[in-house]
Amino acid sequence: MAESYTRDTQLAFSTVPEATFNTASTTDSDYTAITLDPVPLTIPQPEQTPIIGGTEFPTGYCNGYWQPFQASISPLFTFTGLAGRFGLQAHGSSVAAAQQGGTAAYKHTATLGTSAEMLGRSFAMDNGDLSFLWAGNAVSRYRLEQVGGALPTCTVDLVGTGKFTETVPFTIPAVSNACSPIVTAAIFITDGYDTARNLYDAKVYAWNMELNNGADATSDLVRSAADSSQGPTGGTAKYVSRILRTFPRTVTLNVTVPVEEIEGESKGYWEQMAKGASITDVTLRLRGDQISGSYYYECNWKIADARYTATPVRDNNTIIAYDLTFSPVHNSTPITFAWTNITTSNYK
Repeated sequence: MAESYTRDTQLAFSTVPEATFNTASTTDSDYTAITLDPVPLTIPQPEQTPIIGGTEFPTGYCNGYWQPFQASISPLFTFTGLAGRFGLQAHGSSVAAAQQGGTAAYKHTATLGTSAEMLGRSFAMDNGDLSFLWAGNAVSRYRLEQVGGALPTCTVDLVGTGKFTETVPFTIPAVSNACSPIVTAAIFITDGYDTARNLYDAKVYAWNMELNNGADATSDLVRSAADSSQGPTGGTAKYVSRILRTFPRTVTLNVTVPVEEIEGESKGYWEQMAKGASITDVTLRLRGDQISGSYYYECNWKIADARYTATPVRDNNTIIAYDLTFSPVHNSTPITFAWTNITTSNYK
């Protein structure tokens, strides 16, 4: 993978997918600045094969492909920042924007896409000494989580083709001073014993949702003789032309609930697991401030049909909680991810 360091660095991601995959936008208005700690300042690295010529040390090295870009970042969770854009992109379909009830609220919805080839996103970095504009980056893993009374956090694993230019041909925009909002979390399920209910009616210690696309930029499936080449002084190196998902992807929602909430219904929970009972309309909702009337800044992630397991959490051999893990099963209704804010254009 490309080499990463931590330094004071300006970093900006494109707010729209690349019109042509692996071709970075050079328009500054297409980018939004982001503050990360640590900052993944990534230095391009070519794959090098030693030339062995009967001497103790190699007589030289041949450059191969540029090593794919890889980084894990944690963008600030806000309803107007990159956390929502990355979530929509991770699901891989086109994004539909719909005005809500004639108000200023717009709901941006993506469904879990079926195509193997992933959308690209560009980003720029500049620390004064080095600057690079990277193209062809996709979301391999997307995760939201919350523990106790802490604010939600977002983690995004990116993988890229390794294509770059050595200068950023625009001014990186200023960083926004937006803060993470206070949110009200709710997790709704419908099971074989109850009508729709909110797990937060019980006490929830923690939750996390994760989509792992298993994006691959290194296998022979995405490298070919037709891939374009680029190189600094002293050699050339090819870069990967596309990024693929691996199948099956993994999708999970984990909820940690106190033991007393389970034990009161222990027989019911055991029977549902033993029978493989259907858990429908599993929905994670994160709600922020009101926009207008019944519309709020909001994230909604929904699995139409799921099964679950319950794993005990122990403290000195005493069960204190259970981790409920919901995993989807095949259903004609796809998994959906929706982000509501006041952005009128497609928020992708």
